Amino acid sequence: MPNTVPPEGGYVKNQNNPRVIIFVHGLWSGSEAWRCEQDKNAWWPAMIAKDENTIFANTDIYVVGYPTPKHGGKMTITDLASVIVNRMKSNGVFSRHKEVIFVAHSLGGLLVEKILLTYHKDAPSEKVKAIFFYGTPHEGSRLANIGRFINSDPLLKELETGRGNLILRDLDQTWASSGFDIKQYCAFEKKPENGAIVVDEYSASRGCIDPIAINENHRDLVKPCAVTADSYTYLENGLRDVFDLPANSEHASSPSPSSPAPPTYADPNQPWSTGAIAPGMGVYFQLTRLHQRLMELQSSWATTIQGIGIQFYQPYKTRQVANPPTVMPDNLQDDLAEQDREYAEQYRNIRPELVKLRGYAIACMQPTPNQLGKDEQEFSKAEHAATKSIPVADLRTDRPDMNRFLFISSYVLDLRNRLGNFHCDAPSH
Repeated sequence: MPNTVPPEGGYVKNQNNPRVIIFVHGLWSGSEAWRCEQDKNAWWPAMIAKDENTIFANTDIYVVGYPTPKHGGKMTITDLASVIVNRMKSNGVFSRHKEVIFVAHSLGGLLVEKILLTYHKDAPSEKVKAIFFYGTPHEGSRLANIGRFINSDPLLKELETGRGNLILRDLDQTWASSGFDIKQYCAFEKKPENGAIVVDEYSASRGCIDPIAINENHRDLVKPCAVTADSYTYLENGLRDVFDLPANSEHASSPSPSSPAPPTYADPNQPWSTGAIAPGMGVYFQLTRLHQRLMELQSSWATTIQGIGIQFYQPYKTRQVANPPTVMPDNLQDDLAEQDREYAEQYRNIRPELVKLRGYAIACMQPTPNQLGKDEQEFSKAEHAATKSIPVADLRTDRPDMNRFLFISSYVLDLRNRLGNFHCDAPSH
């Protein structure tokens, strides 16, 4: 089969270019993770290597390989990170290039984070300009919770969701506080695989300001069959953003339902767009910025509430006390109540802008009464989650306390995407 590398990985394009794109596959996979199912000749690393597009002109391509068998796996995230670093060091991947871009699928994204946090000398983070996370389970995968009962691979334990996963939580918090100047791009799947979403939107989007939905399942998320596929163009457009290069229509294609094109601007004198609103960015773009703010708020809330939960359960987890605590200490209960009030207030400060933008979007789309009723129900449910009080008992459960702003940010993203199907927009400020 054409276009491949050895199991231990290697270069696909090696011309001593200043920049290198490094592909890192996921769990129970290998170099075939990047190959189109319908066209076996379409292998993503080779497609980029042959691409004459300006963004890829001075770029070498390296594909990582590491052992992750479907049966009998014994290596942890820490073990695999050391294997990958050793192999990249042998090939001089970091030493030979000035700029590094990672394309990581699923577990591969966590391995990239672990490598950059641990191996500063062999993988200096200052060379890494961007990481493209495709379906990376920053908050774990619920399928891993089930899979560990039928497979003893320690990676499944480390990929579980829930507060008990201290390994994944520690990696997430350490990465969030690292201060690395690395742009992060996230893509998440929309189709189930074997009847289930492998990595949900929240888990795949954590840490990214404006993630993108791709209408594929978890496995096919990184198997573009053409240069016009969403996964391919997301990388291409992201690199243009990283290196501040002009847009190129060479690979332009019709927008997919999951990532609609921005609508055109409407006449500011339209009846429904009046109301002392100064001309400026359209509602579509304002919703994009609002979604970014909500995702930042969600990330900050999750980190804060995780810290309180860790303080509550850490003595039990480390066996400093024999029995799990039944009552949260007064100081932690006060901290929880204070954070509860503070974050709800931060949302209330954002709410007037959201209500205004929502009104313009609805006026533009002119929904039917049934559609409007459904939208109002979704908005009300999302708002309730953003402002409700979080009981202490929720710290014991999987993560409902971390979903405070997830529903409202998802609502805003969905509203923006629906608006993208209409070629009308209102000016806003």
